[in-house]
Amino acid sequence: MDSALLVAYSIVGAIAIRVKTEFTLTVIVSLLQDCFFRETTRHWRWQAGKSRYHVSIVAIELFSTFCLMILGSCLEIVLAYHQSLPGMALRTSIPSYTTLLLEIVVLSLLMDTYFYWTHRILHHRRIFTSIHKLHHRSKVLTPFSATNFSTLEVCVMSLGLFGMLSLPYRFHLESVGYFTILGHLSNLYYHLGIELFPSWSYTYFPTKLLVSASYHEVHHMEPRYNFGLYFNYWDRLMGTIQPSFDELYASRWKTKTKE
Repeated sequence: MDSALLVAYSIVGAIAIRVKTEFTLTVIVSLLQDCFFRETTRHWRWQAGKSRYHVSIVAIELFSTFCLMILGSCLEIVLAYHQSLPGMALRTSIPSYTTLLLEIVVLSLLMDTYFYWTHRILHHRRIFTSIHKLHHRSKVLTPFSATNFSTLEVCVMSLGLFGMLSLPYRFHLESVGYFTILGHLSNLYYHLGIELFPSWSYTYFPTKLLVSASYHEVHHMEPRYNFGLYFNYWDRLMGTIQPSFDELYASRWKTKTKE
């Protein structure tokens, strides 16, 4: 078979697998929440009194999901080319557990910093409408909101990953793999619209520094606050955390638990 045709088949196959896997996961989680465990999960929704699905919003989210998964596959091809450049390849040796954990933590901190400042820039009134507004059409979050991003926004955020992989330090392939998987799962959790963290999460350290589904949903309700990705220390340092969030979170979920 011609090599060019083989590459073309490989690309189409990669896109098909990604679309099938991510779309299936999103649909399964959504069905579990709103069909099989509806009565259970409704008690853990931040915006419990609001309808989760609107036809126009769901249609946009589904279309964005499909486009994003295709774009994601294309970006993976670009990443493969990046890895073929001299001095850019990740380490393929198996890291120790300590090294694996440290590299995942470092990658998370770096990406969180990049995301926080980029996210704030995307909320600038001259940029918001053309890049980030699409994501904020989702007011009441569902699993489909997790992939409701514009093409430009995905490309901008992907620069953070490319930047980290271009640093002089060569991360291990295994560390980057786990970091990527955790990133996908975290993004899905942040957009569940259902809280999984306990009521004391924002009362004590270090859990007080983590981003939760409630934390991110407040950002969709009040876009001036809660810009963090995995952690909220930048929000706390820069004064962009919702002022009463810690107390509101604790009282909200204690009340829900009593119900």
